[in-house]
Amino acid sequence: MNKTQRNEQTLLDHLKTRKAIDLHTAMELLGVSESTARRLFLNLEQSGLCVRGHGCLRLLDNDLVSIYTYETADNQGVAQKELIAQKAVQLIENGDVIYLDNGTTLARFSSCIADALRSGALRDLTVFTNSLINLNILKDCAKVHVIGGEYRDNRKDFCGMIAENAIRSVCYSKCFIGTDGYSRASGFTATDFQTARLAQAAIANSAQRYILADSEKFRKTAMVCFAADRDISAIVTDQPDELAFLSEKDIAII
Repeated sequence: MNKTQRNEQTLLDHLKTRKAIDLHTAMELLGVSESTARRLFLNLEQSGLCVRGHGCLRLLDNDLVSIYTYETADNQGVAQKELIAQKAVQLIENGDVIYLDNGTTLARFSSCIADALRSGALRDLTVFTNSLINLNILKDCAKVHVIGGEYRDNRKDFCGMIAENAIRSVCYSKCFIGTDGYSRASGFTATDFQTARLAQAAIANSAQRYILADSEKFRKTAMVCFAADRDISAIVTDQPDELAFLSEKDIAII
């Protein structure tokens, strides 16, 4: 974590027990200026974890107590993510125009795509992605269009209105999306509103829509819903038996 992320996590840890923190207390707790404390409050509100009040910050959901970081997520479920990536690459066809979401599973998927392109198993692929990691993996072997916008260091990607508008301007043959959680009631969920809106934009403009997620994601729910079951063509996961009930809704489980 960088210094900003550490300060955000310290604020969240404080909010786990006290529910709210005022500006002066945050300044003393972190040893920062008023402008820095206000900026941290704004960051946490934009992440979807908290809401600002008059001179204070309140936690929205006591279960969401940690900030997502790419580095932490990259060390979790490595074997499962590799298997998912190897299976998902079989869904791509020559000439496809695809959108790749951010995240560590999608990064491994990008590596599998790169291997297939270099070996000649795939060709004439056009890739759109908001992920800096995916761009670096694929830039030497595919036609890659990076979706720009506001850079998020914790996710290594770009977000915001510019990114959302860019995603909506293209028609994709397939999109491949990660998820932070799932529930039967809420569908597929993300930890923050910006990530959810990006996924919604890609799903709306794609002929075929795939979720790539290890089975652990189907045992928890994040805060913001970005897709219902009916919005998805298929799910690629490491323990498909757990999702057998979705086959009744014409969703392929791979």
